[in-house]
Amino acid sequence: MKKIVVIGSGTMGLDIAQVFAKKSFDVVVRDISDEILKANEARLNKSLDKLVAKGKMDEAKKADILAHITFTTDLNQAADADLVIE
Repeated sequence: MKKIVVIGSGTMGLDIAQVFAKKSFDVVVRDISDEILKANEARLNKSLDKLVAKGKMDEAKKADILAHITFTTDLNQAADADLVIE
């Protein structure tokens, strides 16, 4: 299993994406608009920054997690997914 698609970038979707990305899976997070995606991507960054500030994660791990997550509105990105979570 290599590619995970998470439908919905809300709190639960971001948490699920983060868990898989932490384990080096490629994760595509899909939502209905670019505005929603941008806001939730910023929220994910802020959450990871807090973990770094508390010493629970280093900058390298944060960068690795973010490198494994792609945000999109294109549902076709799920076509070759090994697992889709809604």
